[in-house]
This record gives sequence, structure tokens and C-alpha cells, in this order.
Amino acid sequence: MGMSLAKALTYRKRVAARIERVSQDIQSFNSMSVTQEREVDVKVLMSERHTLMCHMVDLKLAIARASDPVREHILMLSELKAKSSFLQSIGTQNGKFPPTFREDPEREYIAIYRKVDIDSKVDETEKEIDERQEALEKHNHMTEVAISPIV
Repeated sequence: MGMSLAKALTYRKRVAARIERVSQDIQSFNSMSVTQEREVDVKVLMSERHTLMCHMVDLKLAIARASDPVREHILMLSELKAKSSFLQSIGTQNGKFPPTFREDPEREYIAIYRKVDIDSKVDETEKEIDERQEALEKHNHMTEVAISPIV
């Protein structure tokens, strides 16, 4: 049995959350006062955690293999998002500005890239992000991953 890559990516989060819950139960119930009743079987949980961990490795491998054809999109998306953030952080002050304090001199700035230039570059970058994201989502919904859910 399989599932779409999109569902596998969501399922991976559910498996990770289950591993975390089982881990917390093991940590909470392993060492208890002799007067307390143990609510769970820690040895069974430890075995379940190992099974889930192995399943997670298989799932990650299946996702990685299914993602290979769009790896460039995935990597470029990350870089484009960083580029957009960088562009938006560039100061665009231009011209003369009054002093912040009376004793400060008036300041004059010259911007190589003006706000309109930066906004245009951000728009271009976000358009490319949207195009690559759309291609990635299409791939994720059309690609099957050979993994059977256990959670």
C-alpha cells in the first residue's frame, strides 16, 4: 500500500509526534515510586519506539527517493526565500534626513537600490517562489510513495 508524497510528508509529522509521545511516556514512567501504580508497560513502549524509529527511517528514505526529481526545486525554494528576506532587509533611505537629536548633524543618504527597485526584485523573487512551489506541490500530489502507515 502507498500514499501520495504530499500525504507522506504530513504522515511523517504524525510519526514524529508519536515517537515524541512514546519517548515522553518512557521517560515519565520508567522510574517511579514503589507505591505508585505504573500506567504503562515501559518495555512495550521501548519496543514500540524502536519500531517507530525504524519506520521513520524507511519513510524518510521513501520521501527522499520520491523527491529526487524535484530536488533542485526544493533547494532553490530555500535559497529564493532567503533571497526575498535579504532583499527586504536592505535599507533604502535616500536624501537628507533631519538629526535624531539637536546636537546631531543632518544626514544625507544615497541608496544604490531605491525602494521601488527592491520591491520589484522582491516581486520577481516571490513570483519564482510561487512557480517552483506550484511545481513542487503538483509533483507531491502526483507521486506515490511505497510505504504503509502504522500510526
